[in-house]
Amino acid sequence: MENKTGLRVLEWGKSIPVFWWIWPLVFVAGGLGGLFQTTRDFFVGFTFPVLLTGALWVLWSSRKQASPRAWAALVICYMIGFTSEWLGVATGQIFGPYRYGNLLGPKLMGVPPLIGLNWVILVWAAYSVWPSTAHAWLAALGVVFMDMILEPGATALGFWNWQHRPVLGQPWSTLLVAPLRNYAAWGILAWVMIRVLGRKSSGVPVVMPSRTAIFYTTCMLLYFGILLLGKFIGAFL
Repeated sequence: MENKTGLRVLEWGKSIPVFWWIWPLVFVAGGLGGLFQTTRDFFVGFTFPVLLTGALWVLWSSRKQASPRAWAALVICYMIGFTSEWLGVATGQIFGPYRYGNLLGPKLMGVPPLIGLNWVILVWAAYSVWPSTAHAWLAALGVVFMDMILEPGATALGFWNWQHRPVLGQPWSTLLVAPLRNYAAWGILAWVMIRVLGRKSSGVPVVMPSRTAIFYTTCMLLYFGILLLGKFIGAFL
């Protein structure tokens, strides 16, 4: 029986502009460079400009399919993400006690404004895979999965620092480095944002799926996946 899903993925891959492939090259190089002590500082130094450029590229590339209502929805998601991070840092009650380092650029009230953009891109990517409010819970689980992939590497490199006492020596401790309420909060916030993105106007979703968001987020997860794999290998050596 013909694998229609596989054919669709193959066709989608063939339609990707050539210059897009610079992103997997950048993230793979950064991931591999971040594994080794001798090259880590050099590659980590590019974190802020790369992530800022990537987020702005996704927004710019998706501009033709974004209406004023869509931009308003994305701004609302940005405010939800940034405000929740600000409250989280200030109180330690939403995600758990943590502080941001300096790798994500300038901070406003202890939170890098870039983190709000990252929220928008990750949620938009998940929504683009499951573009229906009926599947908001599924897309939200996808965002939680993304957080599980990025937390170990981001924490190890100092993007942010958790102040709780980690549980060491357990098989799952290499993956679940953040408090469990962090993942619950990510799921709830992602669900709310996806509902905002998928709200319909005249029967049409306010925000359309973005394949640039999917592509860029996949590349970013490849970076953190390499770091996570290196951490797993190191734990067993």
